[in-house]
Amino acid sequence: MTTHKSALPLLTFLLSLLFILSQCKPTPSKTDENKKTATKQKAEAIVKKAPSCKILSQWRGPKRNGIYPDKNLLERWPKGGPKLLWQYNDLGVGYASAAVTDDVVYTVASLQDTSFIVAFNHKGKLLWKKKMGLEFTDNYPGSRGTPIICSDYGYFLTGVGVVYCFDIKNGNVVWKKDIKKEFNGRPHNSGYSENLIVDGDKVICTPTGPETCVVALNRKTGKPIWTSKGNGEKNAYSNPILIERNGKKIFVIQLRKSIVGIDISNGKRLWKHPMKSDLHSNTPIYKDGHILAIDGWKGHTVKLKLSADGSNVQEVWKCESLAAEQGDAVILGDNIYGADVANYSFNCVDWNTGMKKYKIVRNSKPHRIAIISADSLLYCYSDEGYFYLVNPLDKKFETRGKFKVPGTKKTDHYTHPVIYNGCLYVRHNNSLFVYDISKSDHKTS
Repeated sequence: MTTHKSALPLLTFLLSLLFILSQCKPTPSKTDENKKTATKQKAEAIVKKAPSCKILSQWRGPKRNGIYPDKNLLERWPKGGPKLLWQYNDLGVGYASAAVTDDVVYTVASLQDTSFIVAFNHKGKLLWKKKMGLEFTDNYPGSRGTPIICSDYGYFLTGVGVVYCFDIKNGNVVWKKDIKKEFNGRPHNSGYSENLIVDGDKVICTPTGPETCVVALNRKTGKPIWTSKGNGEKNAYSNPILIERNGKKIFVIQLRKSIVGIDISNGKRLWKHPMKSDLHSNTPIYKDGHILAIDGWKGHTVKLKLSADGSNVQEVWKCESLAAEQGDAVILGDNIYGADVANYSFNCVDWNTGMKKYKIVRNSKPHRIAIISADSLLYCYSDEGYFYLVNPLDKKFETRGKFKVPGTKKTDHYTHPVIYNGCLYVRHNNSLFVYDISKSDHKTS
């Protein structure tokens, strides 16, 4: 092929021009830069906002240990008990406690076979009552799960195994998930009685079954985030706690024959510790790197030491002086306070050794005593319907007040009481009572 010499300078010029143009980049306008910055900031805001969840009310107080932060409460009750502020007598049956926020009091009740979310203001005015779905009607019928209130949503689990997310402003259902059906759940004889855990973007629950033990659901959508492997062990009416150990969050719950710890970041089971009995209706308590797991009837309550990384537990002691069939316990300082159902007593047990310090023996069988604490005193609600204010001294219990909560059936008086803003919330089945236990004049709003 022959090339004309006159074309070579032109070809060289064109190639040089193309090279120069290829190195040139357009200068972005100020408007484009502002758009990119705004988009980046919006994306970062969404990422930061998505998992946030402010817990406004949950089972057994801010730390789920039965201790409420209220101060300036009555140190003694007048004869007949504290002043009744208001009561509501047409709730519907059930055992769910009150979930109390600054503005609204929520609870769950059931009429025949249907559960409802009920909301009141702090004067006792019914704000709304919204139908949810089917509720447990067999052994001990009625609602069980106390709502956990998180930011704009509330969550609870029915006795038949359906998790509901509802709008706290009006009770409208946002989503629901049948964990018994979807995860082949195998509940205990009296259905599900779990009070849910919410953390960040997760709602964590325990369907228990051959394939799945614990499940984390997206709290905005109800879609599964992870599942932990099951082995067929059933639930035990226990309620979970969430432990943070050196940056690792661990979901802890008692099952039919054991207590387990689950890493909530991925659903991996970290450890499992056997329990003697198969009745575990109480909530574990976490204190200073240790877990108290209360066994049921004639069982062995154990204190477990959690490793620094949360990957295992080691038994510190076990005792038979804390065998609360249900009702839980409270730890104040170095003392544990709770019932021993087998011996009809209410005991003080040393947190460090597991040895019994002292007790009250009752003439009647104290099958169940729901116990909470505030301002260093104990609030004890017996299944016979009596409510006691108790001062735990060094060597004995001092009763500082007593009254009878209305209700005739023993089974009416299983619900755990709640203390909020100087008020004591007591439910017995179809009724909710609110008492003024503050030293100052109490005004409802």
